[in-house]
Amino acid sequence: MYIYQFSNYCSNVDMKFTIADIRKNNLEKLIKESGLNKGKFAEKIDTSPAYISQILSEKTQRDMGNDLARKIESLLAKDHGWMDVLHDSLSPQPSILDNNIAVGPENRGDVPVISWVQAGAWCEAIDNFNVGDAERWIPCPVSHSKHTYALRVRGDSMLAPFGSSVSFSEGTLIYVDPEAPLLSGKKVIAKLLDSNEVTFKVYREEDGKKWLIPLNPQYDKIELVEGMHICGVVIFAGFDV
Repeated sequence: MYIYQFSNYCSNVDMKFTIADIRKNNLEKLIKESGLNKGKFAEKIDTSPAYISQILSEKTQRDMGNDLARKIESLLAKDHGWMDVLHDSLSPQPSILDNNIAVGPENRGDVPVISWVQAGAWCEAIDNFNVGDAERWIPCPVSHSKHTYALRVRGDSMLAPFGSSVSFSEGTLIYVDPEAPLLSGKKVIAKLLDSNEVTFKVYREEDGKKWLIPLNPQYDKIELVEGMHICGVVIFAGFDV
């Protein structure tokens, strides 16, 4: 079963949930399943009832922080990252959705899950994939070219700070299309200078220069110079559970 987290990266699809929306929906789901009121549930997860009320309030909605999300997962025996993805049993409330959101996209064909080493080796000369090349094949819910592949995010350079609407935790599946249009602001896979090493960053054009920018401010941005290569644009991201 595949749980899709972000879909606003696709060049021809304009729909998204923010992390705040997803966490709020998952919190509502957990409270409902527990059979407890908000106050009792807050006690169960060792959190202030006022904080829970602020997260759930339509008027004074407060985004759930990473610390609380991880604590809920730990205390309720959920997998790491569970609070950050949509679940198939979840029915989001229309009040928090915008007009461009769609749930449960259909499969548009399977793509291979490959290693980062393979991504670097294939970056500049990608041919058709063979079954044996991939860790496994998984469905992709958006339109894509035949050379699209998936990678699992590693590290925390694309883990955004508190309050950001888009963030990629380790283990997230990102779908990379080498033929998708490259535009400033897109998330990309890029091959670094004089190596097969590839990195996941935001592509940005600023003041006549091209940059690879992490979402995590603890990491430095990288200037895209001659010898580097954009391997593809991230068109979708999610988790498999």
